[in-house]
Amino acid sequence: MRIEIILIIALAVAVMLLSVFLLRRIKRERRQLGLLGKMNLPEFSDFLRSNSSVGNIQAVAGKVSTLLTTLFGCSKIIFLRKKRGILELNYYHGLKNFNRSDFRIHFNSKLGELFSEDFLPRNINKLKTIVSKEFLMMLDDLGLDTYFPVYWRSNLYGVYFVSSNFETKSPSFTLLVASLAHSLSAAYHIKWHESRYLNLEKKLETNTLIKVKTSPIERSPGLVTEDLLLLAKIRNSDKLLKAVMEPLSKRLGTSKVLLAHISGKNNSSTLQRPPKTKNSISTPTDSVLENLIKLVKGKSPQPLNEINSQSETLAGWLEEVQSSGFTHALEFNLDPGRKSVLLWECRGQSSQAETQLIQFKAYASDLMTNAKAYETAEELSFTDALTGLANQRYLYKRLREEISRAKRFKRHLAFVLFDLDELKTVNDTFGHQAGDAVLRQVGKSLKKSIREIDIIARYGGDEFCVIMPEADSQTCAKFMDRILKTIAKTKILLENSSEPLYCTVSLGGAVFPMHASGGKSLVFKADMALLKAKNSGRNRYIMYTAEFSENIS
Repeated sequence: MRIEIILIIALAVAVMLLSVFLLRRIKRERRQLGLLGKMNLPEFSDFLRSNSSVGNIQAVAGKVSTLLTTLFGCSKIIFLRKKRGILELNYYHGLKNFNRSDFRIHFNSKLGELFSEDFLPRNINKLKTIVSKEFLMMLDDLGLDTYFPVYWRSNLYGVYFVSSNFETKSPSFTLLVASLAHSLSAAYHIKWHESRYLNLEKKLETNTLIKVKTSPIERSPGLVTEDLLLLAKIRNSDKLLKAVMEPLSKRLGTSKVLLAHISGKNNSSTLQRPPKTKNSISTPTDSVLENLIKLVKGKSPQPLNEINSQSETLAGWLEEVQSSGFTHALEFNLDPGRKSVLLWECRGQSSQAETQLIQFKAYASDLMTNAKAYETAEELSFTDALTGLANQRYLYKRLREEISRAKRFKRHLAFVLFDLDELKTVNDTFGHQAGDAVLRQVGKSLKKSIREIDIIARYGGDEFCVIMPEADSQTCAKFMDRILKTIAKTKILLENSSEPLYCTVSLGGAVFPMHASGGKSLVFKADMALLKAKNSGRNRYIMYTAEFSENIS
């Protein structure tokens, strides 16, 4: 009887506690709903849209802080802004007696990857493998146990840390914070672009090409910013050349725009059109385009009928262009490596069109220069200087990408690691310059032996490697056999030797996900197979098996 009474009392206490908990939750949810009701959501949405799109950081950041404190009761808030590779204190609320320097964090790639996952709030414990224990303990002592990032694409602008309570664990907090973070990220991103464009405009204002005396046209800052926002994020010169066509078409007020250019890579003629534009104009021959470029070089816009009368070789192609409604041509070199001519339908005075085109060309040329500089820097940072192949840095970048793709589509991925047998003997006998010549010629042979989708790189020293997307163990084994025979047959000519030199290689291969679950382990398994091949007599290939791991002491 006593046991039953005790159980009844315990049950009653549990019901009372649960009732209190539910009442508190209902009260908090009603409070949130009441505050949300007072927010005027359409007005709030319009506020975020307008202020984010014009880059009004202060207005959006102020709204974020206000909502965190009033709507969700966050008593403590800090915002660390990223500047030159450092996350440092930019804003705080509810903190007293602290040292600003304690909040400095060195930004690294691991933090970047973690913060760029999403905008959702997370517990700071997720940072424990990336930031120092001292920093986490300081956050914990201050009661700052939740964070959410502010980033756009690959650019991190900062991260918020807040004190959490019941309300910050609700779905409404998660969704609203994600929305606020996204809006603030957009504001930061646009402000970042605008600061770059202001510098660019100052530079261009000093350019005499901009100061056209005849028929000046009022420059529209909004239109210029819109054009640059579309183009400035493109870091590939080929893609940028295609992308300029749409804003160029808008500037000229016609869809009939063609950019005919001779590529510096293969010296062949190419036509660029605005997107979604249909015309059947054929690509001119190289000689026709070269002749056209000579006739318009250094001149103002030329009527096509006048050009047509100056050269019989242009007659056929220009008649085709004119029959499609095009009227004028102008030299339009955006890239020093590409000789270009712009052809368009001029609907007003050609002098006004020239003013528009000179302004646009100045902006676009600057962006093209930036894109080319980025390409050059990227190429140098990813290229092995001796062989011209990709280097180890590029290898691991692509390996991460291909592993991710293989996981997503549940495909195989093979990795082959190999080195030259007895390269040291070549160096000792003929000198290190001869050894370098061997590496260069082997690199050329390897380029010709891989598939288009394969990625080949110099791993380091006398080692090379190949990433083989969508290749299983059978495909990998066939490839290694082919490389073994190809290198053995390759004649290597040395300056100080009349006889050709022949080399052999040893290869090791491993396949994802059969042998490894990630990129680093895949490289390790292939390296183990390579060591096995070298220890077994060289000049052979071996595929990784689980027995290799068992033999490691």
